[in-house]
Amino acid sequence: MLIDINKTLRLLLEKLQTWFDATVLILPNLVLATIVFLLFIALARFSKKVIDKLLANIRTAENVKAIIKTFISILIYLTGAFSALEVLGLDKAVTSILAGAGLIGLAISLAFQNIAANVISGIIINFRNPFRVGDYIQCSDHIFGRVTKINIPNTILLTDEGQYITVPNKEIWEKNITNFSKSGHREIEIKLVIDFDSNLEQAIEIAESTLANLAFVEKNKEIDVFYTGVNAYSIDLSINFWIKFFESKDYEFAKSDAIRAILKAFKESNIQIPYPRKSIKNENL
Repeated sequence: MLIDINKTLRLLLEKLQTWFDATVLILPNLVLATIVFLLFIALARFSKKVIDKLLANIRTAENVKAIIKTFISILIYLTGAFSALEVLGLDKAVTSILAGAGLIGLAISLAFQNIAANVISGIIINFRNPFRVGDYIQCSDHIFGRVTKINIPNTILLTDEGQYITVPNKEIWEKNITNFSKSGHREIEIKLVIDFDSNLEQAIEIAESTLANLAFVEKNKEIDVFYTGVNAYSIDLSINFWIKFFESKDYEFAKSDAIRAILKAFKESNIQIPYPRKSIKNENL
């Protein structure tokens, strides 16, 4: 029994001596690898300051700047880690890690391709700036709202009904985007019909003069009034003018006030708005 214990202790001491000798042998490389990795950490921190200075005068969203800094920092950290492993002579480990990372990256990209598409679209939107926070936009063909926040995977809009809606950036970027706030102006079209027997020239003059006297109508842009069609008892009239646009209610209120003003002016000048007519024939008479 005593012999077995002595043998076990001897084997243990030999193993510890082997580990100690190996540690002593790699100690210089271990110190050097640590120094290399610490240098890369310092480089990553310095790169963040450099990026802040380079992007200071560029109108880019803060979350995009943060992504750029994080992405570059990760690249520097990974380079530092692989360099440290190579200093330690772990070249095969580095190769295995890279191969494994490639397979994992492929699997992740297939599993989360929609998320990746939203992230990439979000980065493009933040760089291209088709709209900014506070702009009133139409996106995805049917969604209207004011931009309240632009995230990397999605954009949040406040609709006219007072509801917050989250729209994936992929859906926004792949379809048409209408930014009503970018120019600060918006055209309004009013379609009316007037009686076939009305004075057509007078109707145009009344519509133009009425709109010209409204405070919200842009005075430096043309007021266009023209006829677009002829019906059995009426003529189609298209009236176009511009307003300064900040809120969706600006458009609705301006259109409503303009319609009321034009109809009132038409009524005062005996320009009739026709109603559907039916001829009734009484065969008993």
